[in-house]
Amino acid sequence: MKRFIAVFCVLLSYGASCQTIQINTKNNNLNLYRLRLERSTYLVYFQNGPDTPKYNIEVWDRDIRQTVENTYTISWVRQNYKEVHRYTIRTGQGFQPLSEEIVVNGLGESRKDELRKYYHFKDDKVFTDNDTIKHNQVRFTMENTALAFNWELDLEILGMLPFEDYKQFDINFYHPGSKSKPEYHTYQKVREEKLSINDQEFSCWVLKIDHNENQWSEFWVDKQTHKVLQMRDFFYGRFRYKKLVI
Repeated sequence: MKRFIAVFCVLLSYGASCQTIQINTKNNNLNLYRLRLERSTYLVYFQNGPDTPKYNIEVWDRDIRQTVENTYTISWVRQNYKEVHRYTIRTGQGFQPLSEEIVVNGLGESRKDELRKYYHFKDDKVFTDNDTIKHNQVRFTMENTALAFNWELDLEILGMLPFEDYKQFDINFYHPGSKSKPEYHTYQKVREEKLSINDQEFSCWVLKIDHNENQWSEFWVDKQTHKVLQMRDFFYGRFRYKKLVI
């Protein structure tokens, strides 16, 4: 009887541990075959409550291409009423970050007024380019980044998680240029629900991350395509939404 109980406890412990998976650039736990090589458009806006006016509205276009070397280039354009942000983000075959280029133009401004940033991910660190044409801001370096995915690509990375087998995902993320060090962030599959978009209904997994007691984010991931259809942030009393348009 004691032996049976011991074996049962081991199996129970094993089953609980299998509910969580660690995701980083070295362990190949992303389902890369789920990555959709296409262009997507998101409407992004803020609200103070469910039925309140929308503000700080932006349109995001994200275009994912695969190169002949089987690496990836993500072109991302963010536009609002006063400026355009253009990102070119490159990753390796396993979606590990290689570089990120950012160019910001104020509407109506000349190219000489552009804000430019260029980050390299190499040799276990992130650092800015020495060419002032590519990077005209303060130089920056962050060490110990080899395991971290680029947090700018969370919409794509979350769609490649093994949802069928796990309930919790500890993902090593780093945001280029941030003084916060790379670390694991916990995303939990908290529920399943239907989401209606343009009179169509989608069955979704809902992921949630708690940043702190006043901030959290939720992501609706389509079960069929594994694409993030909607995101909702809550921080300090207001909401930000990202909703797939195309």
